[in-house]
Amino acid sequence: MFNHVMLDLETLSLKNNAAIFSIGAVKMDLKNFTLGPEFYIPVKPESSEAAGLHVSVATLKWWTDQSSEAKRVFTDTQAVSLGQALGLFDKFVRSDAPIEGIWGHGSAFDNVILRNAYAALGYQCPWSHRMDLCFRTMRVLFPMPQPEDKGVVHNALDDARRQARSLCAGLQRLRACEAAYAMLPSQE
Repeated sequence: MFNHVMLDLETLSLKNNAAIFSIGAVKMDLKNFTLGPEFYIPVKPESSEAAGLHVSVATLKWWTDQSSEAKRVFTDTQAVSLGQALGLFDKFVRSDAPIEGIWGHGSAFDNVILRNAYAALGYQCPWSHRMDLCFRTMRVLFPMPQPEDKGVVHNALDDARRQARSLCAGLQRLRACEAAYAMLPSQE
């Protein structure tokens, strides 16, 4: 059951009210360690700015140093307004099985920024704060295999896929260790 979502944003700031210019996500089944439906939408940066979200000169400069593939999002003709993007993401989250967790790469980044974007437009966030989970924390506590580097670094969907594959592989290892430990003779 695909009841977890790995979220990745590309933003124009590092603040918790950063302007968003792309949203990528992958649904995951963490019992069977499989990836499911995907979501990607480029966002018109001016619509994020119009909503009062923050743009940083330092982050804009950082983007100039990224690969040409990553920077294609700035000229993507499929980009929609922030309001449209949030509405589409809401539908994605609510489709299929009820969501148990939204994973971001940092406890104070992706999830918080997206939640603040919903608030900036006066929209209801489609998940409870109790569902916020941190992929970065899992990576620190439980070193996870790095999947083959497929896709473009700093493309929201490609990054979400890499993070989701890494989380599934790491959890699969943990579960295997747990099963092996349970089979050990009792030390009583």
